Order: sequence, then structure tokens, then C-alpha cells
Amino acid sequence: MSHALNVARPLAVIAKLGRFSAWSFAFLMANVAMADSVNSPNVTINVDTNRNGGAGAGNQSVTVSTVTIAETTLPEYSIGPGKAITLTARPGFQFDPSSNVTATSATLGFNGASPNVAAVLTPNGTANETLTFNLTSASSASSTTQDIVRINGIKIRIISAAGAAGPGQTTISVSTSSAGGAFNNQGIVAANITRGAADRLEFGVQPTITAAGADLLPVVKIVDFGGNVVLNDSRNVTVALLANPGATTLLGTLSNTSASGLASWDAADHLRLNIAAVGYTLRASHDGASFLTSNTVDSLPFNITAGSPGGLIFSSQPADALAGEDILLSVTVLDAFGNVATSSTAAVTLDASLNPGKWPLLVSSSLTKNAVNGVATWDATDDLHITKSISDYQLAASGVGAPILSDPFDVLPSAPSLVRFVQGPSDVRVGVAMKPPVTAEIVDEFGNRTDVESDIALAILTARCDGGISGNTARSTAGFATFDKLVLSKACGSEVLAAAASGFIATSSDPFTVSAKNEVPIALKSLDLRPGSTARFAATGKFAIPTAKNDKPTEKGGSLTFTGSSASVNFVLPKKGWKKVDSKRASARGFQFEGKKVRGNKCRTVVVKGGSLSANCTLAAGTFQLPEAGPVEMELKLGSGTARFCGQCGGTESGDSSQSFTRLNCTAQNTCP
Repeated sequence: MSHALNVARPLAVIAKLGRFSAWSFAFLMANVAMADSVNSPNVTINVDTNRNGGAGAGNQSVTVSTVTIAETTLPEYSIGPGKAITLTARPGFQFDPSSNVTATSATLGFNGASPNVAAVLTPNGTANETLTFNLTSASSASSTTQDIVRINGIKIRIISAAGAAGPGQTTISVSTSSAGGAFNNQGIVAANITRGAADRLEFGVQPTITAAGADLLPVVKIVDFGGNVVLNDSRNVTVALLANPGATTLLGTLSNTSASGLASWDAADHLRLNIAAVGYTLRASHDGASFLTSNTVDSLPFNITAGSPGGLIFSSQPADALAGEDILLSVTVLDAFGNVATSSTAAVTLDASLNPGKWPLLVSSSLTKNAVNGVATWDATDDLHITKSISDYQLAASGVGAPILSDPFDVLPSAPSLVRFVQGPSDVRVGVAMKPPVTAEIVDEFGNRTDVESDIALAILTARCDGGISGNTARSTAGFATFDKLVLSKACGSEVLAAAASGFIATSSDPFTVSAKNEVPIALKSLDLRPGSTARFAATGKFAIPTAKNDKPTEKGGSLTFTGSSASVNFVLPKKGWKKVDSKRASARGFQFEGKKVRGNKCRTVVVKGGSLSANCTLAAGTFQLPEAGPVEMELKLGSGTARFCGQCGGTESGDSSQSFTRLNCTAQNTCP
């Protein structure tokens, strides 16, 4: 159609709403380059009575009686490809599928119809639906004739009024495609949306990732169908655990009263979870009259993480192990609630000084490890081990909080490796069973006694001393053997024994002395010999002494000499002061000296008998302390005769005069010739 341009004539769009008031829309255009504008009154629509679903009292449509569109410039509307008038239901609203929407014009044809013939479109009733009337025919009307388009039969309803409470919410818009007027989604029907009744609960603030023991701060709101907060509804709202992956308890204040439609939890409520886990959810409920849609609402999933590191635990306990075998374990860093502190890289130390048993830990890497994801681990590459066989051993770990102890475990002997002496051989006389008995054991490479049962044999290694041995074989029980009938048949001053068992490494003893039958070791009693002090020495044994028939002390006198490993002291025994001791018992016969005027080192009394020697002597100068580290020899010279008494090795090393000394750990150098 051809019309002359007339910028003075306005385009008018008028809409009437059936059960509400009429709306008038005027689109004014100063010239073709100017956009059209709309100014419309509002209509009130309540959420509950105009929604398309749910348990409310609504499901009603609002009818728009007539929408009229008139040209302001000729010819604005004309037929041609792509030229159309489009109506769109805006978000939150929809065309009612029971509508039969028509468009008519005296000069235009729509959708293939003739002028004055109504083109009909039936909506699908979907969200954001668009109805398009195409300009497809025209009459021969003069280009000076104004085109007026009338659209009838529109029904609209609310899908969701979310966030739409308030005035002037656009419900339908119009666009003109290549048809002039420059309409592009221009709102033509508007309404005031009022809040409905309480419909359901919603989480206004969701619980989020929170540390164990820290406050959860959710907000639950009471909303209408469109999600608008219902301000005048107050009731008790309670939260509870729905998904509980940590199998724990929700702590703190669980119920709050809503104010202005909101129930809020703050720090004073101390709502919290103490167990770290992934995927907790809360369910909120209320104690008032039932809502239209739902009386509960579930939160989105949220996680509880571990809090600050607070202590340690052996998450993988050490197990029983062989000596030298790898000990595998792990130590986990925990927060105050026992959750694994997965973000911790704390240094964890296996503290040997705190280990009950005190046996040192050996490791190829380090006794200190930094936690990875909250866990410090010692594996086979660390070669953590103990060489001592010990029962109920415990490891100590420190680094976070107080030190902790592992469960007790046993370190067992490793594979048997060698035979060694427990009680080595001691000096003995020929043909006499050795006391204390020699004992031996079968041990692993670290010296731990094993439980092996095996025959153990003792052999003489010193060829010059090898004169025969008996009682030198014993069977071990639980790795231990006793040789209580060991007898040697040849005197020797530096005997050495070897202990051996089949399949194991043999070991040798320390040297010891085998004395002739008539040589008897003596026992010593001692005190310190210091300047001006008096000491009594006593020696017992079976030895020969000079007799009055052969030697007379009164003719030549004599001397008493004490020789130790570090010093020697001599006491002069003059010829005056001796007298003969007679007795019916041969062992009690002998000589007795009583010195009165002796200068220097002197003895007040010396008694020598067949079975004993005693002396009460004073040291004039120097120091001679008994017992020495080695043997002590006493030599008595009377006339032309000499008696020598040798202190045997072994025993305790105390200066107490009441002790008898038989020193331990003798070597060949410590024996008397």
C-alpha cells in the first residue's frame, strides 16, 4: 500500500483488561527517526490468585480485551518479506493456551488473510512464548488511509512471580519487524504484583564450607509462590541434619523465630558441626500452619573441613618386627575434634629420647617428616629399624600438641648368626670343674639371643695348652647352653677356648689360667695403705712355709713384700721379735713376729702358718691401694726360705676391708707367674 508520510498523526495502542481496569498506551513519534514511547497505568495482580500451578487458589488468567496499534507515519505498515507485528510473553508470565488471539486491519492482511479478516493464533502456553502476525496481503486502500491494527483475545497468567512483587511489572511486549514504529520488545501491558500467602521455606543464605567447630550462619526465609519474602508471617524455624556423612550431631541453637519473614543464625547461636566430611545438608522446617507448597526446605550440600592442627595420632601403628627389619608407620595430624588436618604440613618427629626402652631408632632418611595432606609416613624406603630385641616397645612422636606413644610392639631376634660366650672361662685348677660354669648363646647379627636348639662345642685354641678337655659339649635350650662339667687336664697360663655350633660363626674366649693341682689361689682382704696408716692383710691357701728345723728367723730375719700392677711396698722383718707357734694341728704351726722398734715401713705383727698369712703393717710414705687392677702378690722371706701368695683375678673392686676379692675380666697379663 502507498501512503504519503504524515508525521503529525500519532500511533495509538490501546489495551483493555477484562476483569481489571483499562490500560491506554500512546506511542508518540515526533518524526520517523524518533523511537516510540509508552506510558501505561498499572493493574494489581496477586501472586496466589493468578499463578499457573501449585496448591494455591489461583490458576486464573487475565484477559486483555483489545490492543490497538495505529500508524503515525504513512505508510508505516505495508506488506513484504520479514514484515510483522510480534507479541511476546515476558519472563514470569505466559499466554494462556485457551486464548484465541486475533489480529485484524481494514487495510492489511495477516498471515495470508485478507483485510478485515481476523488472523487467529493459538498460544502453546510455554514460557517466553512469541506470537507473530506476518503482513502478507494488502488492499488497494489509498496510501493516505491510516492503518489501524486491533488485537483481541489475549489471556495471560503468572508462571512465577519471583522477584516481581511491586509496581509496573511488564507482562507483554510488542516488536515491529521492518514495519516502522521502531518497536523492539516495547512493554505494552503492565501490572502491579502483590505478595501472596506463605507458600514455602527457602534458604536465603546457604550454609557454606566451614571449619569444624566454627559457626554455621544460614538464613531461612518464608516466601510466597514467586519467592517473595512474606513480611508479616512469624513462626519458629528449626534446622536439622538431613545428609550426615560424618555421623555426627548438629550442635548449638537449632531453632530461631522469624522476623520480617527471615530466620537468621548468627555467632551467638554457635550452630556448628565438629566432624569433617563432604556433603552435609540441612533441612529447615517450621511449627506453624502448613504452607501452600512445602513445609520444609533442604539446603545445598556443604562441606566441613578440619580446624587448626591440635595433636597427633598413630594412624598406622608399628607392628611386631625382627631386629633390623623395617618398621612401617604413619602419624596423622588432627584438629581439636579429631579430624585429619589435611592442610597441615607440620614437622613430626619420632623422638628416641622419649621412647620407653630407650633403645635408639636407626633410619636411612630422617626421624623427622613433614606431613603430606596431614599425614607423616615412614615406609620401606626410610629403613626405620631397631637392632635390639625387646618386648612391649613403644615409639614416641612429637611436633603438634603433646607427645604421643604408639601401641606396644615386640622386636624379635633376626636369623641366628653366631655363637658367643655369656659367662666366659675363669682361672681353674687342673681336673676341677670350672666355677662359675661357662655359658654360651646363639645370637643374631645384632647380638640378640635366638630360640635355636643346637649342639654347642668348646675347643682349646691354644696349641701349647691343649692337654685334654671334657664336659665341653652342651645343647642349647632357647638359644642358651651351660657347661657345668667343663674340666681341663693341663696347666697353662694363657688358655683360650672357642665356642662353635654347626652353621653358625664361632667366637673365642678371653685367656684364662689353668693351675697345677698343688697351686691354690688366695683371697685378699684389703685396706688402703697410706702414710701413717695401719692395714691388716690376710691370705689363705695351701702353701709350704719355712720350719724351725730348716730356717730360724731369729738368725737372719726376713721381709714381707706386696706387689701390685702399679706399685710395690716392702716391710722389713728383723731377726728380733720372732717366736715359734706350736700346735697339735700341722696347719696351725708356724712363726709369729712382733715388731717393736722398726723404722720406715713396719709390721707390728706377722703370723705365718701352713694355711694362712696375716700381717698388721704401717706404711711410712707413699700410697699403695688394694685391690689393684691386676693380681696382687705377697712374698714372705724368712731366713733362706720364701713363701709366695698370689691374689687371683675376678670379683668386685671395692676398698671395703670386709670384702673378698676375686676380680672379673682377667687377662693373661693380670695373672701371677
